[in-house]
Amino acid sequence: MDSALINSTDQEWMTPLTLAAFIGNFVAVRVLLQKFTGLAYKQDENQFLPIHVASKKGHRRVVAEFLNHCPDLRESCDGEGRNILHVAAAYGRVNVVRYIIGKHDLQVLSKQRDQSGNTPLHIAVQNWHPKIVKILCLFHSYERANLNSLNNAGMTALDLAEKTEVDKDMLFRRKLTLMALNLVNALRSEERTAAKARLVTEDSVLKSLHNSDNLMFSKESVNTLLLVSTLVVGITFVQGFTIPGGYNSSGNDVGTPTFLTHILFKIFLICNTMAMCGSITASIALMWAQTDDPNIIYAAMKFTLPVLGITLTMMSLSFLAGVALIVYNLIWLRIFVIAMGLFITVFIVGLLAPLIDVHVPVSYETGPIRAILFFSFDLLMFVSRYNFDDDWSSRRSM
Repeated sequence: MDSALINSTDQEWMTPLTLAAFIGNFVAVRVLLQKFTGLAYKQDENQFLPIHVASKKGHRRVVAEFLNHCPDLRESCDGEGRNILHVAAAYGRVNVVRYIIGKHDLQVLSKQRDQSGNTPLHIAVQNWHPKIVKILCLFHSYERANLNSLNNAGMTALDLAEKTEVDKDMLFRRKLTLMALNLVNALRSEERTAAKARLVTEDSVLKSLHNSDNLMFSKESVNTLLLVSTLVVGITFVQGFTIPGGYNSSGNDVGTPTFLTHILFKIFLICNTMAMCGSITASIALMWAQTDDPNIIYAAMKFTLPVLGITLTMMSLSFLAGVALIVYNLIWLRIFVIAMGLFITVFIVGLLAPLIDVHVPVSYETGPIRAILFFSFDLLMFVSRYNFDDDWSSRRSM
């Protein structure tokens, strides 16, 4: 091969090796590394080495090829002091992050900091990649010092997630990122913890309502929830009088429900009553939120979201118990209805979990709750397709 041609660069300072890493041609990378190893240490115009380019584009096999031929590249950094795990976390490359975390000799990269003191977890939070945040959080969950490490600004990953403002199209990513951090009990810095303990003043509430990361606390959202809660009131009211099985029409029990003593009827009645009371309470709170007082709007929304979430779950369970009661004598159909209903109920809880937005630490010892919340997170990740490598972040600066 002509060495001058192999060492040539284009307008972006990309050598043939860098281009092969960019497009993910691991065979070409292997051939070039065998004969021209020095190309692996040649930076492009962004001060990226070819291995950083491969990490940025999510080419796991190419990254592995570089590390097989040049193991010292694992310590290489770009112009901002970021290693290959930093780069993969910044651009949402799930496969590369999993590969690095899964290799014992590469796991030290998760603890390294860039010039701003940010670990790969900080970088993943800054760029709103909830899947990678979850992977790194679980990896660090038994090393609290790494999970709660501070950057140069004195902020933990949770501090960044709570403080950083986002555009409207990033609200859902932000909620999932916060959910992943809270599931492993990520902590705030001492300074931020003290600030959170102070009473919220009217000015701070006003400011939070105008921030883009609190757009859900708006009059439009209040009106939408008021409509939902009103519909639930009407549905549960009707269900309370059109009970499954009807009423006895003869004997000493005339006018009483046919299945009054049945366990499924009791479940139906309790859940329906809870759903109606909850929806009425939510409706009243949302009526107060019709004022222009931002404090009232904020308080009403924080109260209403969990109440309405429980209400919708209770309504689902009420429907499940009522239908199961009607087909009780047909065993296979009863089993099918109960199984399907429970699955849908868990599905509903999973979809509602991030909307409730209650940041309560979940200990690893609370197995059932932890399992449900992680199921909720994975379900939302799958539905939103955030389980896979992202391309949107490649259009954003690191």
